[in-house]
Amino acid sequence: MPKEALRDRLARYRQITISVTGRKSGRIISIPVWFVLEDGKLYLLPVKGSETQWYKNAVKNPRISVAARDANGEFKIVPISDSAQVSAVVEKFRGKYGVSDVKKYYSWFDVAVLVQVEAALWPLPGPRMYASSVQAETVASVPAPARFH
Repeated sequence: MPKEALRDRLARYRQITISVTGRKSGRIISIPVWFVLEDGKLYLLPVKGSETQWYKNAVKNPRISVAARDANGEFKIVPISDSAQVSAVVEKFRGKYGVSDVKKYYSWFDVAVLVQVEAALWPLPGPRMYASSVQAETVASVPAPARFH
């Protein structure tokens, strides 16, 4: 599926499925999560903060798969632990999902995750291979926005 489909779904959906590699088992583990997409950046907020299992797995193995129905891609994550940056992500979640639902489902706000989707969805010139055999496809060369040069 073209990357444009994933961009489109991320812009419209309220929930995605992420897949991480188990830090102990090495198995692929999938879980539905809420997210915020803003300015080409995908933010995730672990429901139990740094104690969330998928977060621990993603920190150990920072490549994750993001799926929005039949559109998906594989990306690198950047953990966020700075309290001011985490608070900014929490506010984004409150803005998208509502204060009461964030309070109901999220219990600890010590970390967040930035998924580096922008560079992957707007790739640098040249072919790129995905590591996963499921994702083994070459992304067509597309000129990147000026900020990536």
